[in-house]
Amino acid sequence: MESGRIKVKTLTKQIIELSEELGLQAVSEYRTSDGTRIDIAILNGEEKILAIELEASFKWFPPEAPLRRR
Repeated sequence: MESGRIKVKTLTKQIIELSEELGLQAVSEYRTSDGTRIDIAILNGEEKILAIELEASFKWFPPEAPLRRR
């Protein structure tokens, strides 16, 4: 592993901690109603704020996707 690179697990933990500090909820391995898996979903209550894909691509929540937690 190259020096200065951060591991996905470490980054996930930091995102979850920061979300909590901001009064938001970070859900690891969130699944949408259509079965899409998102590495981390940032929620504000029932409102979907941000979807984060850490390894390959970035995905946005479809506006009509109902909230479904793993």
